[in-house]
Amino acid sequence: MSINRARIRDRVIQMVLAIDTTPKMTTPKQTEEKLTLYREIIANSKDAIAILDTQGYYIEQNWAHRDLLGYTDEELQGKTLAIHTDGDFCSFFLPEVEKQGNYCAEITCRSKSGELLYIEFSSFAVRNDGGQTVCYFGIKRDITARKRQEASLRQSEVRNRALLDAIPDLMFCIAKDGTLIDCKANKEDLLYAHPSQFLGRKVQEVLPAELSQQIMHYLEQALQTKTIQIFEYQLAITGMERHYEARLVVSGEEEVVSIVRDITQRKQTELELRQAKEAAEAASDSKTEFLANMSHELRTPLNAILGLSQLLDQQIFGSLNAKQKEYVNYIHSSGQHLLSLINDILDLSKVEAGKEELILMPISVRELCDSCLSLSSRTKVIDTV
Repeated sequence: MSINRARIRDRVIQMVLAIDTTPKMTTPKQTEEKLTLYREIIANSKDAIAILDTQGYYIEQNWAHRDLLGYTDEELQGKTLAIHTDGDFCSFFLPEVEKQGNYCAEITCRSKSGELLYIEFSSFAVRNDGGQTVCYFGIKRDITARKRQEASLRQSEVRNRALLDAIPDLMFCIAKDGTLIDCKANKEDLLYAHPSQFLGRKVQEVLPAELSQQIMHYLEQALQTKTIQIFEYQLAITGMERHYEARLVVSGEEEVVSIVRDITQRKQTELELRQAKEAAEAASDSKTEFLANMSHELRTPLNAILGLSQLLDQQIFGSLNAKQKEYVNYIHSSGQHLLSLINDILDLSKVEAGKEELILMPISVRELCDSCLSLSSRTKVIDTV
């Protein structure tokens, strides 16, 4: 009891506080009702609950505990946690609960069927009014699915990290307003600046004005259309002008991922190919011009030979014997053959230059062979059949 004085509205009053410290007595009926209530709570709990005696032997278990481990009440009677848990844990667990009053940890259990289970285990000691331990409550919650998901997630993260590390491209995470949120680069010397100088800042503050405007344009297009935006740009890195291809992909409501690839080598190769093509075209034009001039220079004396051979064959300058007439025919046919070759070479150069197209037509193979072999067969006195 405590007595205090206080002044309220110019009046002094006394306040008396009395607390009943007489120990409350519970009747056997009340105790039995509490035990019945506790048993109902334990029996209907979704968590697996078991009661152990002071030596750590199982006394009782609820249905959830029975379903979790698969042991019947009779199979657990007289058994310790060692029936499904590592023996070292059992020897450590009881002294710890007795000392601290409670214990929580993640452990592994082996069910009756042999399945390995991950368990969130908590236990506490039940003590009487004298502070002596009467029994231990053990509560088990199955977290096997969660653990497997966590392991799968870790494995997925490791795999994704390995994939990202294997990609030589630069990657940036950019917010809707142009703020650079994150970046990934295998080598920092590939970056325009050190990450500490641009992360958390906007592209407009870091990059040249023309390039930042280009990035913001495609960023807005990506967010509006939800499609990949691809564009190329040039940027000087360590004093050297380099070419890049950027791909913007929407990765959230208000952010995109930019995958940037250095295409300087590709651009250099394309330039070299264009230059080689231009050089080849120039060489082809020169060849065509040369062949045209050559055909003109060759045709002039060849036409004279063909004309004179025709005059000789017509015996305008006098009569010819059979042998002479044969030789004149050889001269004329050889000249015609050479003229045909010159025309073919010129036509081929025109086809290569795209000025003429080949026309396929049937020919006599025998006549072609006779024409090709006629001169050599006559020289070597060979008859063709």
